[in-house]
Amino acid sequence: MFSNHDEKIDFIIKTLENLYPKPEIPLDHKNTFTFLVAVMLSAQSTDKKVNEITPLLFAKADSAKKMSMLKVDQIKNLI
Repeated sequence: MFSNHDEKIDFIIKTLENLYPKPEIPLDHKNTFTFLVAVMLSAQSTDKKVNEITPLLFAKADSAKKMSMLKVDQIKNLI
């Protein structure tokens, strides 16, 4: 069916794009950083709970630079 590995990869990607042209992202986010944080939090909780707490967290720190300025205890209290 496929003459090489690249053709197989192309087929899989095209199939997934046809099946899921615009997948919904259930996590609320503003940018790639907030999306990354939300994904990491969702590994330990539900998407619903993550969406409840991230507005508080992202109001304080919606970038890596801002997050790095917070103390660990501040972040823990927010999440």
